[in-house]
Amino acid sequence: MKASYPLIALLALSAAAPGAAEPGPANLLLNPQFRFHAFDNSREGKADSSTSGAVPCWDQDAYGDVQVTRSPRVTAFRPRFPVENVVAIRPGKRLSQFALLVEMGLDHGDRVSFSLQGYQTTPGALRANIVPMRLDSAAGSWSPAEFGQEDKRRFPRHARGELVRGPGGTAVSGGAGHFELKVENVELAGAFTESGDQSTDEPNTIGLLVELVSLAEEGDVFVYAPCLCRGATAQSRLPEARPLPTYYRGIPRTMQKLWRGEPLHIIAMGS
Repeated sequence: MKASYPLIALLALSAAAPGAAEPGPANLLLNPQFRFHAFDNSREGKADSSTSGAVPCWDQDAYGDVQVTRSPRVTAFRPRFPVENVVAIRPGKRLSQFALLVEMGLDHGDRVSFSLQGYQTTPGALRANIVPMRLDSAAGSWSPAEFGQEDKRRFPRHARGELVRGPGGTAVSGGAGHFELKVENVELAGAFTESGDQSTDEPNTIGLLVELVSLAEEGDVFVYAPCLCRGATAQSRLPEARPLPTYYRGIPRTMQKLWRGEPLHIIAMGS
């Protein structure tokens, strides 16, 4: 009889395992702390390594549209709570991050919410857009001849493969000074029809775009602690669900060029 006790204990642990393995709320963004490594100091021989004109895993139209600064070096204001870095978005510029639903562990029918802390000198200086991104899909067909080409063939519209914006959520910051901006309960509507030659009007949602746009005519807008989470209610300061990628470790020669400020050569091949 005594020999059965370990077996009973093992069965009890196995029964409890599924509930214990359920993940808690987490921040689905990559690099929400705006971590960075400064290259300008090595390229230009400067001692200062506390700022950079780009943020890893975040997109911008041109280098310098934003400036990321280590939090203790920010002089315009003091964040409400300790953070690693703060990003200043230049007037009229934007900062964004796109990710596939599968990368974030999301699926059609899920709802997401977003929160952000910031500081502005003028009211309403920042707009946040949470945008489901879809594969272009529409009933009917199209032909290159419609765009002035000689090719007369026709193709189903869903085969164009372009990413288009779907209906999402948006919010604008309030009064001057410190602000907290929230976009809540954005549904990831989506459906697919598995067909190689038939177009549909279904929302083929495959990804999500988080976009921060400066509406200011002058003066920077400062942002920190962005948080994207699953659910109808926005939360803040959640643990990170996705670690920073380490692909750079496999391209040492490219990293050396970045250190020295040398041009990179990118070859795109396709058929």
